Amino acid sequence: MKLIRLERSSGGDLINRIINLNFNEMKTKVRLVIMSYLSDVQDSLTSVYYQDTNRNRLNFAKWLLLKYPDTSVEIDADTEFSLFMRIRSGMQDFVNQYK
Repeated sequence: MKLIRLERSSGGDLINRIINLNFNEMKTKVRLVIMSYLSDVQDSLTSVYYQDTNRNRLNFAKWLLLKYPDTSVEIDADTEFSLFMRIRSGMQDFVNQYK
C-alpha cells in the first residue's frame, strides 16, 4: 500500500513523499503483545460478557510465553493470534469427538 503525504520543503513548496506501508507485516515485541492482552483482560474483569474473550486472551498470553521464551523477539500479533485460534479450534473439535 502506498501512502502519499504532502509536506512543505524548506523553501515553502509542497512536496509529495511516497511512503510504502504494509500493514500486514507490523512486528511488535512479544512482551508488548503479552502486556497488551493482559491489560485488556484486566480492564474487562468485572464484565460477565467478556468471560470467553478473557479466557482466550489469557491463554494466548500463556501460549506466547511458552512459544517465545525470549520475549524481545518481534512477531506479527495478528498472525500469531489467528494461528492460536485455529489451533484452539482444532483442539476443541478433537476433544468434542471423544465426549
